[in-house]
Amino acid sequence: MEDSLTTNVHLQNFDKGLKARSLGEQLATLSLTASLLEDHPIPMFVNAVVMRLAEAFRDGSNALRQQVVRAITECCAQLSLVFSGSEILKRVIHVSHSNDPDARRLTLEMLRGLAPIVSEDKRAHHLILQSLNSSYEPEFRSAARAMAGFTAISSEFSETVMPAVSTLLLSPSNSYQRKAELINIFAAMKASMGTVQKVFSLAQMMLDTCENPWLVTLIIQSTTALAEATRYTVPQQISILLSACQSKSIDTWVPCLQNLQVLTKHAHLWTDEQIKTLFQLQSHFENGSDSVHATFLDILISFSRHARPVQLTYIADNLEQFGGQCSLTSTADRIRFLELCCLIFIAHPSKMTLPSHITMGYVGVLDAEYSTCMAKRLMRSIYLFLTHPSAPPEDVTTLLTSLISLDPSFPHLPLLIEMFAALVNQLPSTSQSLQEWAQYILQEKYKSRHHSALCFIILAPFAPIPSPLPFCPANGYNSYSIARTALRNGHWRNVAKKYLANISLNKLSIECRAWVEGLHCLAASQIEQFTVEELQNQIEQLENAHSVFQKTAGSQPHSPFFFPMRLVDCLLQQSLGYETILSGFNTVMWYVDEQASTIQIKQILHDSEQYLSRSNQIWADLCNSAFGSDAASLHWMSLQHAASSLILNFIKNWMGKISTSSSLSSLVPTKENVAAQQLRSLIAWIKPQLDAICAGPMNEANVRRSIDILNRLATHPICLPKWFFQQKRVVEIKLFVSKISASGDLQVPSSAQPMPLQVDGSIHVADSAIQIHSLIITAKIQPMRHNEERTYQQRTVEPTERNLFSAQFMFQFKQSCYVELSVEFIDESGRRKWKSPSTLSFRVPIGNEL
Repeated sequence: MEDSLTTNVHLQNFDKGLKARSLGEQLATLSLTASLLEDHPIPMFVNAVVMRLAEAFRDGSNALRQQVVRAITECCAQLSLVFSGSEILKRVIHVSHSNDPDARRLTLEMLRGLAPIVSEDKRAHHLILQSLNSSYEPEFRSAARAMAGFTAISSEFSETVMPAVSTLLLSPSNSYQRKAELINIFAAMKASMGTVQKVFSLAQMMLDTCENPWLVTLIIQSTTALAEATRYTVPQQISILLSACQSKSIDTWVPCLQNLQVLTKHAHLWTDEQIKTLFQLQSHFENGSDSVHATFLDILISFSRHARPVQLTYIADNLEQFGGQCSLTSTADRIRFLELCCLIFIAHPSKMTLPSHITMGYVGVLDAEYSTCMAKRLMRSIYLFLTHPSAPPEDVTTLLTSLISLDPSFPHLPLLIEMFAALVNQLPSTSQSLQEWAQYILQEKYKSRHHSALCFIILAPFAPIPSPLPFCPANGYNSYSIARTALRNGHWRNVAKKYLANISLNKLSIECRAWVEGLHCLAASQIEQFTVEELQNQIEQLENAHSVFQKTAGSQPHSPFFFPMRLVDCLLQQSLGYETILSGFNTVMWYVDEQASTIQIKQILHDSEQYLSRSNQIWADLCNSAFGSDAASLHWMSLQHAASSLILNFIKNWMGKISTSSSLSSLVPTKENVAAQQLRSLIAWIKPQLDAICAGPMNEANVRRSIDILNRLATHPICLPKWFFQQKRVVEIKLFVSKISASGDLQVPSSAQPMPLQVDGSIHVADSAIQIHSLIITAKIQPMRHNEERTYQQRTVEPTERNLFSAQFMFQFKQSCYVELSVEFIDESGRRKWKSPSTLSFRVPIGNEL
């Protein structure tokens, strides 16, 4: 919420720091450039700052220029806001005429940083091409890096430099180091189809003549990256790599195979002939090293994960080429082979006619010696096999028995414990045997080590709790760890409450104390009987938990307490609705007059509707604002929302109101954990029961049936999702309106004419792989007179490559009002709309209120 006066002050201070006499003060000012532009992504301000940087680069020393280059590199995300690229380049190019080779080198580094705004400028192109012939090695390397920066953006420049690059790469007088610098530009090159074909032709020529394994590796790595970026050249690159495996020396086999493994994710682009050639290489690699055999198996494993059914059939039919796992002398290769067999079995169980062979293979390799890395792959493969629906029960039992029978001194026991923890969360049938095993391990060997995973197994979701519990926590952290696991697995009242009470609050910070107190109240709210007294106690505990979380979270949506506060509020509204229904229905069942009973039932349902409607809305908001959460947490919230919608629609239908239908068909994931399985089964049982009640009269029998259904739902253990405890904000959106004054008022020149308003914003993502497709900016105008209706305006915009956006609104303010800007965004991968907690509010005073 920055006005022009504030940005002018920042610019004056920045300018003053750059013109300081002390070099240290100048460098200190430059170190703040990135944060300054990140906090104020306003085009006019960013353009002015970058212009000042260009002037400092032109007039300063080499030490200052080095820091300017670093500052430009750090603020590359904001460079798309710059609109004076030509003038900036003019100041930078001035330094290239210096006789100092280091100054020319820094000019090229500066060009590399400015590439997003001057990528099509011919002056920059000429300077880079000219510098490629420099005899000064640092200047040449800077020219190569600048060329890489420009070719990644400009396809025209890529076409321009290809003749010069080809000449330098094919020249025998150039050193391998220089050729390596030039080869690296191909990896991220943006080019037309013709230029890309020239690159591959050049690469093929170099592979035919080059015998240096290091340079061959660089060539195939760069062209593989280019093939991945263009996609249409993937088949061509596969053929080049397969040919290189057959013709090149043994030193290049592993790099070629590793690049083939990269391209297996595009299995649909592989031709049948290429797959056959790949299998024929098995005999060619007989004299290869262990790493060659291992990489070859890794290729087949990766290919099987992405292959089409026809391709998988071919792989399954040719597995006999390996002669079974017994012919693989290396334990690591046997594990890889089992992983390959498991993947084929999962994709096409009918292709693996004897899954017992996989089971016996797992059993035979467990006691062998292998690395931790291979142990992780083995445990992951075993887990996939055990949890697959087509795995024969007798094979599952055999393999599970062998795993449990392993000696406690098993070197990879920590990985086994983690695998068992994942298993009890997927297969409820394994809970009892694994609980007994975990208690034995905890008591005999591990004491406090790996306490969390063993605790998860012992407190398995929806499994009976062992008595007595084998935990002897020595400190508050262990108590919290046990309580957290109990809350995640539905054991609130009997386990979590007890261990949270054992934590001493005296030495905790204010936030930690509030967190423990809130969790203790939440744990105490679990009910085991559906009675009015139990519900009233639940409401009291949930109110206490909500009060604690709300006091700590305040109105800050980015607070880690905000989501728990909203979820507790949701449970509270739900409990209030259930208590209203149950207490009212208990009275109605004593009514003799059927008509009076019907009227009273409708009134009870009407009173509960407001609570359940609010609860349903909160569940929807939680689902739509949990971008970045793990899939299991999001799925659990979706199921809770479905259950809430089911009850709300039932109440509306029974009262004769129109309601929306709820469906679960879109909520089925590939795999569900135990909590989701149980909740889905409950919802599937409830739905036809409620439909039958709605179709019948409002009599005592249907009232009792509805109470029984609500009893099943209210006493169903809640397994808090991982997102409740570990929230990771992966997207943060900031909004800016330049016309807002420091007091928070919008400066309106006149109420008689429409006023344009530009809303600028920036997107900060924690992971560069996350991409935002579009944003929906909503402006809610609320007049200060409460009898006036609020109005809305929406704009849909797409962010720039640097995650910046701008939305244009047109307002005509005839009276004083409040304006609130909110943001929704659609992610690129899922194309789902999410709510952002970021908002911007300001007041618009008109007339006497100015």
